[in-house]
Amino acid sequence: LLKNVYIPVSVTNIGEKAFIVCPSLEEVTLPRNLQYIGKEAFSKTGLKMIKIPESVKLIDEWAFVDCQNLTEAEISAETVGNFAFGMCTSLWHVAMWKGVETIGSEAFSGCEELSMVTLGDVKSIGNYAFKNCKDLNNIIIPSTVSHLGKGVFAFCENLESITVSLANDYYKEESGMVLSKDGQTVVCAPGGIKSVNIPEGVTNIAGSAFYGCSLLKGVNIPEGVLDIGDKAFGWCESLVSVSVPNHLKDLDVDEVFYGCSKDMEIKYYTPEPEPEFMIDGNGVLRGVKVNGVEKVVIPDGVVEIGEGVFAHERHWGLKEVVIPEGVTHIGDEAFAECYDLEKVTIPSTVVSIGYDAFYFCESLKRLSLPSGLREVGYDAFAACSSIEEVTIPSGMTYIPRGMFLGCDLLKNVYIPVSVTNIGEK
Repeated sequence: LLKNVYIPVSVTNIGEKAFIVCPSLEEVTLPRNLQYIGKEAFSKTGLKMIKIPESVKLIDEWAFVDCQNLTEAEISAETVGNFAFGMCTSLWHVAMWKGVETIGSEAFSGCEELSMVTLGDVKSIGNYAFKNCKDLNNIIIPSTVSHLGKGVFAFCENLESITVSLANDYYKEESGMVLSKDGQTVVCAPGGIKSVNIPEGVTNIAGSAFYGCSLLKGVNIPEGVLDIGDKAFGWCESLVSVSVPNHLKDLDVDEVFYGCSKDMEIKYYTPEPEPEFMIDGNGVLRGVKVNGVEKVVIPDGVVEIGEGVFAHERHWGLKEVVIPEGVTHIGDEAFAECYDLEKVTIPSTVVSIGYDAFYFCESLKRLSLPSGLREVGYDAFAACSSIEEVTIPSGMTYIPRGMFLGCDLLKNVYIPVSVTNIGEK
């Protein structure tokens, strides 16, 4: 029974299938001048540990495949070929030292107990290189990597995030995923990811990016995504619900979601339009296009809401407005005849509200006037027929003409001692 092999320094090449199916072979010493290890050279042997010198240029395909007793591998070879260590089910530790540049497709696929990997100065990692490494729970992509293949960590169900060196010029980590350095492409996701938050700025989800993320249950694809590659969500077997923007309706669902459950639900949605603001150089909001949205949050930096900005029938459907801290004045007729407006958040910085500012906002139910308010124009809340209660802020001295004219449901008004005059109507 062949148990030990010592190969002399004179040997530079080990041919194809040289030691294949030698199940008793437990130890081999490779020479420092070795340059090539052939296809299936040590396949299905009983090797327990292997140390490959830096003189080796290529570990060819299937060289150590199905070595069931192999637990550790120290590799300095320039290229680790396709499926070179595939199905080494006891392999738990792989150290790739300086000199390793390329890891081939499925090089360590099916190494179920692999939990510790050092990638050294690797430049390229091939498709599905670590597929089905179920015990892998930590990986660092070094600064030297310039190419990541498809589905590199597919079915690595204990790997929930991937770390990328900050010095890498090609990739970055965000939300546990690998993105292109410019943040526009999701390149690769860890096989154990359970929920996905695709970052703002992403326009492309690469082919097989989430391939084999078998624990992933739901995905919301943001409206900024313009393209999704083949098998991007292939074999995401737990995926039950996906939200996709309407502009991707022509997506080849069978290809993108290859291998997913037939019961998976795909919901197409129309992104809510964004309001457009016209703000002058002094911070005055001069105009706004609401574009049919129900809620508008006025951006920070605005100090005044100009005259008639939201007024009249052009903003029907607007239900809520949030005015930011820093705004000091709400102009005349600013929200006049916004019939559907139900709620306005007025910040503490507002000191004055113009005439007819909320005239005929008949759906306005909640009104909280800020403590710093000092001046209100006539008819400011006239015909706000849904308001039931108002507290006038301490510090106001005058309630102007028609301030609450026609507020049919107004039941309670609290007027502070600072008020000395109440205007007509």
